[in-house]
Amino acid sequence: MKKIRYNNKNLNLNYNYMKYCSPTTVFIKITSKCMLNCNFCSQGKSENCEMDIDKAKHLLKKLKRENVLRIFYTGGEPFLYSHFQELLEYGHNLGFCQLVITNGFILTTEKVNSLLKYVNGISISIHGSEEMHNKIVNNKNSYKKVVEGISFLKKDYPRIALDICYTATPQNCNIKDITSVAELCKQNGIPLNITRMYNVGKAKEINNDFAYVNQLVSIIKTLIQKKYDINIGHCLVQCNVNQRIPNSFCMAGIDFCFININGDIKICGNSLEVIGNAFCDRFRMIWNNYYKKLCKRIKKLPLYCKNCENVNVCLGGCKIEANIKNVPLNDSLAISNMLKKWDDIKSKKFSIRIGGIKKIGFNQYLIIGKESAIVNKNVIQIIKKLNDTNTLEENMLTINDNFNDFELMNLFVLLYNNGFIMKNY
Repeated sequence: MKKIRYNNKNLNLNYNYMKYCSPTTVFIKITSKCMLNCNFCSQGKSENCEMDIDKAKHLLKKLKRENVLRIFYTGGEPFLYSHFQELLEYGHNLGFCQLVITNGFILTTEKVNSLLKYVNGISISIHGSEEMHNKIVNNKNSYKKVVEGISFLKKDYPRIALDICYTATPQNCNIKDITSVAELCKQNGIPLNITRMYNVGKAKEINNDFAYVNQLVSIIKTLIQKKYDINIGHCLVQCNVNQRIPNSFCMAGIDFCFININGDIKICGNSLEVIGNAFCDRFRMIWNNYYKKLCKRIKKLPLYCKNCENVNVCLGGCKIEANIKNVPLNDSLAISNMLKKWDDIKSKKFSIRIGGIKKIGFNQYLIIGKESAIVNKNVIQIIKKLNDTNTLEENMLTINDNFNDFELMNLFVLLYNNGFIMKNY
């Protein structure tokens, strides 16, 4: 197939964060035990499995040699890990910054109290007001225990960095529940991290077409305007041009990874793809192989993605959901916006608004109109074949078979966005 180039978009991979030889942060699942039963849990049903302590300590030693700085312990509920004190003490002596992701149910217990001197930060999950949170985790006492745990940590362990994680689902995506948690965080001086649900684990059983995400973004924008301290998860709106809010970008496979109980390495805890095993393989080799794969994936992004102003932070959206079959295109993929725009314009007749075409180099042409763009000869051939008495969809069917239909859709949407073609109503 002939390649279509628009604005000569070659992604610049020469960024420091793309040059990391190994991650600086690693999430380690040390146990699958959990006393709660969250209805969207990414791990599915809780089991009675945990990482062997000798393997866990050897893993920390290996990660230290790779210059990893931070360890996030996760589960299940990591405070249920049988050898947690021994592991935390070992990690502390190695010099790691150690953080725990917890449901907050047993924070005030004597067992947890004995571990906290080795912990630098704790991320606590809350999923709405008391009624909503208890409903989601299927425990009528959970919210009360979490709030008690926060008060305990604030009073007795002020040095420990705290944050609250709110996973938005179709069930709890409303102004009442999100504001309730934001207010709790504000009262305690704790930042609120809001992210969305992934279609993995139990969440696959929830009817989810990501339609709730736009509502979520509107709520977040309102709360930010009211001066609530909210951090936005990278997986919300990377390419949603209608709902711009400041958010982070995904460092999965770039600066962090996830290691399962059995040593399997994934770029993210929600991923289904295993890229190696920390107990059996050389960590540096695993990371380098994945880096090559990531670069290939980036180069294959659609034209629409490559022409997006956020492409160097978005990198094409969620790296895990893009590879899962039968998962609806989500808000973080620019391609979903492209397809929506294509549906809007494909059945319309149009007029061409190109004022001039100028050759500026080998296989480089400048097209001039309301905006300007640099394209290759293949785009010029396509433009010359456009018939404004037909719809764009009809034009796509009549253009030479040497061009990929998907790329043609990308091109037509870009031409429309930049004003080179206009709909005739």
